Amino acid sequence: MNEKDYELFLAKTSRELDEEEQINLSTAYEHSKLIKSNYYSKFHDLDEIKQREKYNKYIKIIIAKQIAKYDITSFEKINEAEITKYFMNILNIIFGDINKISKEIDIFLENMVINEDTLDPMNGYSLHAVNTITGEEGYNIIIPSMNNLSVISCLSHEFLHFHFQYNKTECKMFQYGEILSIFAEKLAAEMISKNNDESMIKKIESIRLDTIKWHYKDKVDETNKYKGQIKYLNDIYTKRMIEESLLYENDLSLSYGLGYLYAEHLFQLFIDNPSSVSIQLQKVLYGEESLENLLGYYNISTNNKETFEIAKKKIRKI
Repeated sequence: MNEKDYELFLAKTSRELDEEEQINLSTAYEHSKLIKSNYYSKFHDLDEIKQREKYNKYIKIIIAKQIAKYDITSFEKINEAEITKYFMNILNIIFGDINKISKEIDIFLENMVINEDTLDPMNGYSLHAVNTITGEEGYNIIIPSMNNLSVISCLSHEFLHFHFQYNKTECKMFQYGEILSIFAEKLAAEMISKNNDESMIKKIESIRLDTIKWHYKDKVDETNKYKGQIKYLNDIYTKRMIEESLLYENDLSLSYGLGYLYAEHLFQLFIDNPSSVSIQLQKVLYGEESLENLLGYYNISTNNKETFEIAKKKIRKI
């Protein structure tokens, strides 16, 4: 298969899609290229039958749960100055000293765009792009609002993604890519619940669990339809495009499911002993240690029954 011809095929197909679908198509292609180049670390967390069984039971609990729906209108209105104050306080707790990341914060805020067309409180993203011709780097950062409490968790989540993109220290284990961002959104919800809105934890947790449920239930129904079509396809470009999309969706689902599982264990350790966990966490944030080492240090894994029990306890409370 000629790669240039395939890229032209993707570009032509992309023109018929909306912006979100275009991003997903492009991301799936890049994801596939990185896998082929052995960029990512090998994922072994679900290699064993017992690991898969425990993980699948945990996902089934989420799927079976009746999760309340919240949109932006479910959250208290708050002015941008208060939002910024909360956001800076959270970053200071996570990073220890925001003066160390002041340049990053400025670039993040300069590149931030508000999406006025969504009611989803956590519908944000941070993407790092490089112009293949000029080599110029840029960031596409989308936040759903800047006028209510929910955005503080969203900002915290997306800034963690941006931080690793900016410093080129993103975890090479793709399935671990959401752990620290989900940790940050949990911390933001905790702070707001203590100081402003006691329902914040329930709302943010519900939104995150609903996202996982969508990936493992609603999205699966859609992808199964495509899986059934692949063997009947004669067009190799269309077949490859669908296979890449399915692979990306599977890995993305794992990143959210595993991300929530591991983030909750880390978060509870932080709540119990913030100063000690902060020391270990900041080693990862400043590139001194890998995220894998942090998880190993605290035995946060699919081999640890406690990791699942901590997450299930939180899910049942929501």
